Amino acid sequence: MFMRYGWKKKVCPDFSVIRLGQSERSPRQSKGGDTNSRNTLLVIIAALCNYSDIKYQERGAAVQIAKFTDEIGAAVTDDTIRKALAEIPDALGTRLK
Repeated sequence: MFMRYGWKKKVCPDFSVIRLGQSERSPRQSKGGDTNSRNTLLVIIAALCNYSDIKYQERGAAVQIAKFTDEIGAAVTDDTIRKALAEIPDALGTRLK
């Protein structure tokens, strides 16, 4: 009966464990694929910064990018951006030949 709702079990899931945004599954474990995806996104950010003449390693880059995220209606704090920008050199190191 519950198969039509996409549940693989033949019984209803335990809804008592579901809370705002949480499911009965355990939190997703970090895997190598997650690191590869993150590195890919960081390399893309580095390329976009290069194209836009933003020196991601210099002071003020995070604030400038935060303004751009505000402009598109998807605000990200400059502190969050700064943390991501700090990871770019390692990500580039995994890709550069």
